[in-house]
Amino acid sequence: MKTMFLLLMFLLLINVFVCADVNVEIVDIGDNKAEIYYYSTDPNNIPRAFTLDIVAEGAVIENYCVDNAEPYWVYFGSIDVDTDNNTILNFGSPVVEGSNTGSLGGLGKSGITIEMGSLYNIQQNGYDAKPNPSGLLITLELSDSAFLTVSRNKQRSETGIVLEDVSYAVVDYSLATEIEISGVSIICETCIGDLNGNGRVTFDDFLMMMALMDSVGWNDIFSDSELYNPCADWSQNGRVTFDDFLQMMAFLENNNYNDYICP
Repeated sequence: MKTMFLLLMFLLLINVFVCADVNVEIVDIGDNKAEIYYYSTDPNNIPRAFTLDIVAEGAVIENYCVDNAEPYWVYFGSIDVDTDNNTILNFGSPVVEGSNTGSLGGLGKSGITIEMGSLYNIQQNGYDAKPNPSGLLITLELSDSAFLTVSRNKQRSETGIVLEDVSYAVVDYSLATEIEISGVSIICETCIGDLNGNGRVTFDDFLMMMALMDSVGWNDIFSDSELYNPCADWSQNGRVTFDDFLQMMAFLENNNYNDYICP
């Protein structure tokens, strides 16, 4: 009976994973900031547009950044286009004004609605690149630690994401539901790899990194953990992972295991 139950659970999990066209994830990067990522399961049918609600429980959403995000630059709720001359007068903002029907309060409130789309068959101010199948959508700055949730905007979309073939995506929001965003800094004061803070990266730091990962069974260490060391976070994404360990090993190997003095 136990074996049959586990088999059914396994098949159910596989079915859930396969059915999702897009997975949405919130990543805590420290300093009350969060990054929102999307992951497409079909690289030939990626997201075309997002209409999402984002709610912070325990804080307000103060600001956003899309500088390093995928080029979903069409903010169709606020973009201003001169159709006579085929030019964009104002790109607008991905955050919908709170006064718009069906949208949340806006910046300075606990909830925002974002509208973001892609248009890559024209060249306009360098925003002509096709988005990657997976990547960063937007970065948010909160007023304090909070629990952050992303969901579809019910007034604008059936699922929150429209695909290239103009169908609604099946979206998995499980990694973007009530995710804790902490105020812990992820900034390394000396340089990445200097775990003991003495201003240099040495083999001793590598041994510390190995011991750190071993102490948690080589699982991820998030920024809200007492064990989190920002100088061990090579990706600077608010978590220390096995990938960070591999990056440190490669760094030392490339430096012939000599001491590296922090700049």
